[in-house]
Amino acid sequence: MNTNEECNSVKAVLFIYIIVFATGCDKIDGPYSESQVVSSNEACSDTLDTSFVYSRQILLEEFTGHTCQGCPAAAAVGQQLKATYGEKLVIVSIHSGSFAEIQNNPDGSYAYDFRTTEGTAIATDFGIIDDPYPAGMIDRKAFSGNNNFNVFYLSWATKLALRFAEPPVAAIQLKTSFVASDSTIKTTVKCKFLVDKDSAYNVCVYLMEDSIVNWQTFPSGAEQADYVHNHVFRGTISGTYGISLGNSFTAGEIVQSCVEGKIKHLESRPEHYYVVAFVYNTISKEVVQAIEQKLIP
Repeated sequence: MNTNEECNSVKAVLFIYIIVFATGCDKIDGPYSESQVVSSNEACSDTLDTSFVYSRQILLEEFTGHTCQGCPAAAAVGQQLKATYGEKLVIVSIHSGSFAEIQNNPDGSYAYDFRTTEGTAIATDFGIIDDPYPAGMIDRKAFSGNNNFNVFYLSWATKLALRFAEPPVAAIQLKTSFVASDSTIKTTVKCKFLVDKDSAYNVCVYLMEDSIVNWQTFPSGAEQADYVHNHVFRGTISGTYGISLGNSFTAGEIVQSCVEGKIKHLESRPEHYYVVAFVYNTISKEVVQAIEQKLIP
């Protein structure tokens, strides 16, 4: 193996600008984020004292928008599945495409911008942004082949059951710390491969926010001003497609990556933030393991 077998460390600076007016399930005004990632290779300073998660944990990326009439139904299915699988299912809700565009209405409805540059890139790169919404990806796996990653939400339960039946190829650990005085997030992700893999793998670290109260359209055309948006994708610390863990791995090998992000204007709502980390194959794009943690346990 090359030097990527050794501990990979990246310190990234993510500047996120957010205007927050209240705590809890409160209405938040945008725009939300603008990010810049700067990385360097240094030794990881953190050592993890948590146990590896060996069971398969799955990433469900839901593509949605506040004017998408069918999207609340998909979100409800996601919440039901989350209740079933608990921490084994990691949901990230990406607002993108035409249904996520902001509007200049006299009553201020749909003026909040949930979109992120990274979220739009993901939806575009996986060919989903022009698909009918709601849409979703499960572990970024093309179940039907032909690079078709989109899974209709009524099929999520079936595809998840198939995915959970597959043996995991990697175990994962995540350690997150938050420094409130300067809104710095530090994460350490450790991955243990359970089988030999002669391919390149990356690790991604994303941020999510829960309990954002804002407008949403429903199938009947009804509009709700106090709809609660959960699992909202807020941006990345690692860059959209992450940090290299290496190009070849033997069973039992452990690799580690450290990421640091500075989050501006987070002080009012840190209790609603989650850190999501996942490991994926850079050729197939398939996610092999995922994990999430509350920013403040």
